[in-house]
Amino acid sequence: MKKQQSVVLLACALFSAILSVSLAATEGGTVITILLTVSTGILLLSVFLLFAAALWRLRSLPIRNIKKLTLNFIGLFMVLSMLSFLLNGFRQDPALSLYDLGTPLGIAFGIIFMPLLFAGSKDKPPRLMN
Repeated sequence: MKKQQSVVLLACALFSAILSVSLAATEGGTVITILLTVSTGILLLSVFLLFAAALWRLRSLPIRNIKKLTLNFIGLFMVLSMLSFLLNGFRQDPALSLYDLGTPLGIAFGIIFMPLLFAGSKDKPPRLMN
């Protein structure tokens, strides 16, 4: 990792921590509440940075592979959403809310785009599913 990237990541983490502390302190929270808020902010920042890194790596792929990844993502997201809707319908009210789509979205993104993050070099595009 380049020094500039390290500095940017450190600055983002510090900004997230300071913002979280200020939000928790204005609510009159205890030390535990402030620590939980800071750790949640840093966790959400890391998830955002993983998402941004995966999208950044998409630039190096040919259009054909990007289309294939996008279609795989949409298909897997739809299958997982339907499965979640069916399983939730058996145990609770079958009304679909926005929160019910978060888990299938995250799992589909993780399965499809994580190979981009851990691919070898930038010169060689990552090997994708056939």
